[in-house]
Amino acid sequence: MCAFSVYELSPDLDDPRRVGLASNGPSVRGNFSVIEDFNLQGCSVDSQAFRLAEIWRPLNTIGKVNAGNDFPCLSLLISAFSRRAVDVLREFLEPNGELLPLKSAHGEFYAYNVTTVVDALDRERSEVDWLSDDPGPWDARAIRIIHYEFIYEKVKDLTVFRIPERAGNDLVTSEFVKRVQTSELGGFSFKRVWSAD
Repeated sequence: MCAFSVYELSPDLDDPRRVGLASNGPSVRGNFSVIEDFNLQGCSVDSQAFRLAEIWRPLNTIGKVNAGNDFPCLSLLISAFSRRAVDVLREFLEPNGELLPLKSAHGEFYAYNVTTVVDALDRERSEVDWLSDDPGPWDARAIRIIHYEFIYEKVKDLTVFRIPERAGNDLVTSEFVKRVQTSELGGFSFKRVWSAD
């Protein structure tokens, strides 16, 4: 692992025993599905996350999460952590988002709403497929980011965050990855997308 890197946070889908959680529970914000509740407000570089904790109701889930899966995710789209992972990662999770309780017959789990949104992508040096033909600060949505370049000063003190361009991707930095690995938490997959060296 490099001294400072940024990673996409994903569930480990290579292991068939790593079953995740799903829910068809109602939206708490009046959306079509609860998954949409985690979207950002707007699509500009100034987009912010909706705060959900005050209106959240513990969500019923289905899916048998096996022992050792500390990152089952919710419908493969929303980060979700086991109680064990929350205890280990609390100092990174609480300052950067909201832990929202889930109901599961297989343990204690929390959906995670990342609220730290940072305009940190160096758009000039990154390679991006934009949703709009004329991307600008008013429309920051990317279909995909082929090559990431970050502004180091904006990410150097972060551990968990999102960027407006790919708001559905939770990003973490080296310190978070190291804690997961040294604590032997299971179910996590990290794809390095950028290094500061």
